[in-house]
Formats: sequence, C-alpha cells, structure tokens
Amino acid sequence: MKRTRRARPATKRPLWARPCLESLEDRCCPTVTINPVSGTLNVQDDDNAGIIQPNLSITETAANTFRVKDNNTATVYGPFSGINNLVVTLYSYYDNLTINLNGFTTAGSIAENCAGVGSGPANFFQIVNGRVNGNLYVLAQGVSNTSLIGDGVNPLTVGGQLNIQYQSEGWAGGDTNTSNTTTVEGATINSMNYKSLSPSATDNLTLGVTGAGKGFTEKGGASISFTSGNSYTLSMANGSVGAAIAGSQLNILGGGSGASVTLGDGTSAFTDGATTVIDLDNTSGGTITVNDNVLLSSTTRFDDYANIAIDPNGGPNGVNLGKGLTIWNSDAGSTVNLGDATNTFNGTITGTITFDTGHIAGDSDDGGSSAGAVDTLTLESLETLKGTLAANLNTSTDTIDVEGDLNGALTVSGANGQDTVMVGQTAGATISGTATVTLGSGDDTVTVGAAAGSPTTVNKASFTLGNGGDTVTLAQTAVITTTATVTLGSGNDQVTVNQGARIGTSASIGLGSTGAKTLDFAGNVGPTGGTTANVLTVTSGANAGVDVELQSGAVFGGNIDLVLTQSSNIVDYLAGNTAINGGAGKLIAFGHTPADSFLFLNGFDSINRTTTNFTVVP
Repeated sequence: MKRTRRARPATKRPLWARPCLESLEDRCCPTVTINPVSGTLNVQDDDNAGIIQPNLSITETAANTFRVKDNNTATVYGPFSGINNLVVTLYSYYDNLTINLNGFTTAGSIAENCAGVGSGPANFFQIVNGRVNGNLYVLAQGVSNTSLIGDGVNPLTVGGQLNIQYQSEGWAGGDTNTSNTTTVEGATINSMNYKSLSPSATDNLTLGVTGAGKGFTEKGGASISFTSGNSYTLSMANGSVGAAIAGSQLNILGGGSGASVTLGDGTSAFTDGATTVIDLDNTSGGTITVNDNVLLSSTTRFDDYANIAIDPNGGPNGVNLGKGLTIWNSDAGSTVNLGDATNTFNGTITGTITFDTGHIAGDSDDGGSSAGAVDTLTLESLETLKGTLAANLNTSTDTIDVEGDLNGALTVSGANGQDTVMVGQTAGATISGTATVTLGSGDDTVTVGAAAGSPTTVNKASFTLGNGGDTVTLAQTAVITTTATVTLGSGNDQVTVNQGARIGTSASIGLGSTGAKTLDFAGNVGPTGGTTANVLTVTSGANAGVDVELQSGAVFGGNIDLVLTQSSNIVDYLAGNTAINGGAGKLIAFGHTPADSFLFLNGFDSINRTTTNFTVVP
C-alpha cells in the first residue's frame, strides 16, 4: 500500500480590531431624589458638596397631585398623586424653587428647607396661586435669601401658619446670613411667625403691596422678631392683620439701629385689629411710621424707638387709633411727630395718645428714658388730634409742643427735669378740653400763644410747677376761654400775661414761697360785661419776694384779689391806663404784714385807699 502524505493545514493570521470607544449603559446620577411616602412627597437635592445650582419647579397638576421639574436638565418627575404634604430640602448654592399650586388646594402643609452644608450665597423661593390648608414653612441659611409668598396676580391662601426663619449656617466656617427679602402679596394667611436670627442680617419684609389684588390679609395675629443688631425694613399695607380672629396679637420685636416699621402706604386701607406691640429693643435709630388710611382698632403700644411719625403726609382718610396708642420710649431719647407742618394736606388722628417716658412697670427691658435722654412730642400745625393727649415725662429734658388742634384734653405730668410745654408758638392752636400741666422740680417753661398770628385757644388751663426757676407765659395770641390757674413752688419764678392775651372768666396765680417772684400782667381777664367777683387772685407764701406788675393796657372785668404775705411784696398799678371793671371794680389786698409797708402804688400815692376803687384789708 502506498503511503499518502497528509497536507499541513494553513495557519491563519489573527485579525486585530482598530481602537474605539465602547458605549456603556447610562449611569448618570440624578441631582434630585423624590420619595413619596404615606401622602408626603419628599424632594431633596443630592449635592451635599454644594457645587451645582438646583433650579426646581413643582406644579400641582390636580388636587393633591404634583409634578417636579429639574429646570437644569429639563427632567420631569411624576405626577405623584395622593400627596397631602410637600417637603423640599435643598443643600446647594443658589437654590431656586418655585411652587405653583395652579389654583388647587393642598390638603396638608408645605415645607421648604434651604439648609445644611453649602446652603450658599443666594436662595430663591416662591409659591403662588392656590391654597395650602395646613402650614407653610420656609427655612433658609444662605448669605442672601429671597422669599415671595404670592405674586399679586393669582390669590394664595395659607389656612394655617406662615412660618419663615432665616439664620446663618450652624457650623464652623459656614455662611453668615446677611440679607433677607420677603414679600407677601395677594395672599390670605391665618397667622404668621417670622424670625431673623443673624445679627449681621439686613431684612426687608413687605406684607402687602400697593395695587389691586396685591394686598394681604392675616386673619389672626403675627409674631415678627429680629435679633439685636438687625437692620431691617418692615412695611404692612393694603390689607389687614388680626381683624378676623378676636383676641389676636401682633408683636414686632427686636432689631438694631436701622430698624424701620411702616404701617400703611398712605393710599390703600390698612387695618390692624390685633392687640399690637412694636418694640424696637432700645435702638438708637429705630423708626415707626403710621400713614394715612390706617385703623389700629385694638390697643397699640410702641416702645424702644428713636423716631415716631404718625400721619406724616396728611391725607383725606386720617389715622384711627381705636382703643388708644401708648408710646413708651428708648433709653437714648425719642422724637414723636403727629402730622407734619409741611404737609400738602391737613391730617386727622382719631383716638387717645399716651406718651410715657417715665418708669414702665412690667416692661422687662426698659425702665423709661435715662436721665440724660431728650424726649420730644409735637402735634404739628396742620394736624388735628380728635381725642386726648397725655404725657408722662421722666427725669430728663422733655418737650411737649402742641401746634395743631386737640379736640380733647392735654395732660402733662413730669418728674424732676427741665421740661418745656408749648401750645401754639408757631401757629394758632386749639385745645378744646382742659390743658393740665403738672411738673416736678427743675427749671420748667410753659408757654401758650405767640407774639403774633392766629389765636391759640385753650378752653381751660391749669399749670402746676414744682421747685425751680419756672416760667409761665400767656403770649399775645393766647386765649383761655374760661379759667387759668398757675401754682408755683419755691424758686425764682416768672409769670407773664402779655398785652393781647385774654382769660375769659378768671385767673388764679399762686406764686409759691421762697424766692423772687414776678407777675407781669398786661392782658385782659374777666367777662366782657364785667362782674362783681374776683377775676384775678394772686397769692404768695413765706419768704417770697414778690413783684406784681399790673401793666398799662391791662383790662380787668372784676375785682383783683392780692393775698401777699411778705413785707417785700410790691404792687405797681398804673391807674391812668388800666381799667378795673370800667372803674367800678376793687383792688383788694389781703393778709399783708405790716398793713401798709409792702405796698408801693406808682401813680396811686395820692388816692385815698378807702375809696371804692381801692380797699386795703389788713
């Protein structure tokens, strides 16, 4: 057999592929985690390092049904139905969150939380158009935060509490909160709790904006608090607070020297039906302003401010103080202006004002003005106060100035200090009630009227000044409709009734004891038709050196009764130019010791002192 040789198989060379990229499966991690649990939709960004800038839109597409959109990636999540509560937690820088309820009602609450590491330089939040049956929470820890509650176009309702809190990050090296802007417009809220916890922050809180549909209604009260050092602007306008729920309270507390609170915009109606306390916490520059068309229907107290302006621009509607306004003050002193002398429109304030710079029982942070503080209250010339004005002054240099019209009474009481009370010194003023001024020791001054101009009319005047060098003046334009009573303590005192001044019924002037006393009377006292009663009674006490000057041009509609007790007393009576009830009245001197030594009658030396015109009664 022939052997056959097998052929060796041919060897194939391997084929090598060219280098290329292989497509892998999509392993991108979403920046948002959404977790619906037991009716609560939890939305959270996953950027704990705080690198990206989440921009989320959450829309309620049907009742209790929500869709979430990541605007950075155009990714849409949902819809998620059966959602009663919404919780959004954002960690990144520049958080941007908008919630549109789309006209629907959320059964529960909504919470927006910009918190944790890297909460960032700026955060933005807005919720619009619909109703939250429960509470609405906003917590932000960024350097700068903006929260818009409503848009002034579509109404927003919060059936529970609107709770807003701003603060710095609570870890070493974290961001410090320095700026917060919050606007509530076109919204109805059951109640509100607002806290700004960073002393470095400047806050701008606006509740209600001028314009149709842009106002706000807060059915119950509100607690709005700022940390000491906060510089903030708070305005409330075009709506109401606490008007729908009886017993509501509005408390605005704290802040720094730049604190400013404004009630009303001067055009839109604003009603505060809550029992209100605005306490700016001993600030040296805080300002409270109440504009035209504001009703403070319950009791109101302002405290620890530097400046208060009520109805500063006047207007047709006026300011109504309801159950009354009590004004306390700061340790640094204060200025209160009722109206403004440069207004285009006359203004009206209705209600009772109590200006209390003295010790405040029960006020935990303020015992009244410090001794060196200066407190001033002015009722401006173009303003009418339809009510009473009461002032309780502390041991400092205080001023009460009434230049407008006061339809009620003026009551001023003061401790020791150098106080000034003025009525109608720059323009004709009116006090329809009684002007009662009671001041303690110190060199005090009380002035009614001016040297020229319109009359200043006071129905009845009673001035009691303690020890010190006191001055009481009824200037040329002063008109006391009924009686004037002046009572002085010890000290060198001066009482002046200028020519042109008029006291309608009678005047009683007690010059006090110990010191040099001067009465300079050139005015008109007593009824026009005359009376047989005393129209001027002047008394003095022990150790008083008294100079009573009945000047040329003085007119007395009845008898003059002098009860002067010291030998140094002097009466100057210029008979040729002075009328005592048309010549039928009497000048009666009682109680002098000795009988004649105190009396120097210039121009009367030759007249028999027993005539009907002059009687000396030892």
